[in-house]
Amino acid sequence: MTTQAEITQRSHHRAVRFFWCLLIGATTVSLIGNVARAVLPYLPPVAVQIGAAAVPPVVLLAALHGIALAVRAGASGRIYCVAVGAVAVIGLGAFAMSFLALTSLAQAIGYSSTTAWIFPAIIDTAVAVGTLMLVALGDKPARRTRTVTTPATTHIPTSRSLGEVAAQGAKGHVNGPAMAMGRVATSASAQPDPAQTVRDSAQTDATEVDAELASELIASGVTTQPVETVIAVLAESRDGASINAAAKASGINYRTAQRIVQAAGEHRQRQLAPVG
Repeated sequence: MTTQAEITQRSHHRAVRFFWCLLIGATTVSLIGNVARAVLPYLPPVAVQIGAAAVPPVVLLAALHGIALAVRAGASGRIYCVAVGAVAVIGLGAFAMSFLALTSLAQAIGYSSTTAWIFPAIIDTAVAVGTLMLVALGDKPARRTRTVTTPATTHIPTSRSLGEVAAQGAKGHVNGPAMAMGRVATSASAQPDPAQTVRDSAQTDATEVDAELASELIASGVTTQPVETVIAVLAESRDGASINAAAKASGINYRTAQRIVQAAGEHRQRQLAPVG
């Protein structure tokens, strides 16, 4: 079964390959543009116009796909925010160029100057909706079947059965005192440590609370991560680990772990709030 850490690792390699291809492609387009500028008088104007009109939407689509890959790979931090801002600038530029081109096309096919803007507005709004939804859903993997595993009950075997004790007691009076002392020592060692019992009980209660809270967070749509991953994030946070450490330990990205921890804190505050 593929773990979340392996999925994140594969997403990282896929993102690295894609951004290498994006860098090579953008450099190639830049080189072609510089060469075309030098030989522009010898090129067909239609070919130049087609290339100039096609590049911005294709670049915007590639940039959005790259952001989605980066999110799945766990990208976060200042550089990631700068990249998202750059994609926003690309989107605005592509929107402006597309709007002007489609408005001109609508006027060429018979629309008046007062209504020609409706056609590009419909198309570019659909592009904007797709862009926003891809960003919003970029860190939510496909739903998987979730199974809750419970720790197996630990059975403490009895050191001696009654039949064994009776059989050994019948062997003679010589070994009787030694056998009695051995049984006393064994019985004493079999008694659980009260402090350890309290610690185990507290740990079990905390695990059950985390499991219940994780199920509620998943049911309310806070996250689509497996319940085991959500429980791990809650346990790390409860033990005092930072969000970044909890994310790394659970094999998920920072933003997903932050959303889980914040939602869990809000849920606990609602439970502690007085009912009035």
